[in-house]
Amino acid sequence: PLRLTASETWGEDFLVPADAEIVIEGHVLADVREVEAPFGEFTGYYGPQRLRPVIEVTAITHRRNAIFQHIFVGHRDNWVLGGLPKEGSLFNLIRGIVPTVKAVHFPISGCCRFNCYVSVDKKIDGETRQAALAALAGCDFVKHVVVVDKDIDVYNEEQVMWAMATRVQADQDIDIIKNAKGNTLDPSQTDDIMTTKMIIDATLPVQKPFAARVQVPKEALSKTRLQDFLTPEELDRVRTD
Repeated sequence: PLRLTASETWGEDFLVPADAEIVIEGHVLADVREVEAPFGEFTGYYGPQRLRPVIEVTAITHRRNAIFQHIFVGHRDNWVLGGLPKEGSLFNLIRGIVPTVKAVHFPISGCCRFNCYVSVDKKIDGETRQAALAALAGCDFVKHVVVVDKDIDVYNEEQVMWAMATRVQADQDIDIIKNAKGNTLDPSQTDDIMTTKMIIDATLPVQKPFAARVQVPKEALSKTRLQDFLTPEELDRVRTD
């Protein structure tokens, strides 16, 4: 069970975790706003100054040798912490609309916020647009959605870029959506709220012929044995590494 203790400000009327590293007590002043920032933000840029609520601190307590944990804002540790939960929640949302969705990924290249890669086991043309629109509606951080087929690993950005390079015709497979709600920390926005978003359909068409992907025939793979090419020592390393 969580050990609790009386707060310095309100006593037994408001209990705080007894083993917390640091406890800050205070009152949020309902009608007071003051300028905050500029602070480094997840985008890797300094955010704009804005009016924000004020807290009047009444007490600060801490345990012996307390640890104050922070993050390196605008870098990988900051991005991943926010990206992982968004991937899960957005996957569940999209699956409720497009059951053929296979995976959702927020890559490091988009600060784990702005770019979203979605893979689908596409059955009919049009599913990809539905999945992309669901992604945009489900998370206002998302600016660019790339939808790929199930043969593309969304966690491998090189594969996603390959699909974009070989399966996309810009006049047919890219949609630009203007005047959508964005994120106020996006430095590229010219408006505090409104932004422009983009959908890239990097999937193969279902009802039209398309070139086959190069692959080693299964018959050839079945006849290939590593022991024909590696020494016993090398083979042992392959199995254990």
